[in-house]
Amino acid sequence: MGVQRHLKVLGIFARLYHRDGKEGYLKDLPLVMKYLRSACERYIDLKPLLRLLDELEVHKPESGIHILNSTRPLAALSPSSPAYGRGGKRVRP
Repeated sequence: MGVQRHLKVLGIFARLYHRDGKEGYLKDLPLVMKYLRSACERYIDLKPLLRLLDELEVHKPESGIHILNSTRPLAALSPSSPAYGRGGKRVRP
C-alpha cells in the first residue's frame, strides 16, 4: 500500500510542476523517492520496480529544474502564458 501511495504522490508532484507551474514540490521528490525505494526493498515481488528505479536514477538529467525530464520551460507552464485560456484553464495545443 505504501508503494502505491508514494507513486501517487510522485505523480501528483510531477503534475503540479508540469501543468500548474508549481516548482515548490520538486524539493520533496528525492524524499518521496527514498520512501518508495525503501518500501520496494522490503518485498521480493517489488524487486523489478526497484531495478527500474535504479535504471531511471542512472539516466536522470544532471540539472535541478529538469529533474522531471521537462521538455518545456517553466514559463510555458504558468497560468499567465498563452497556453492558458480565459479563467486560467489549460488550453491544449
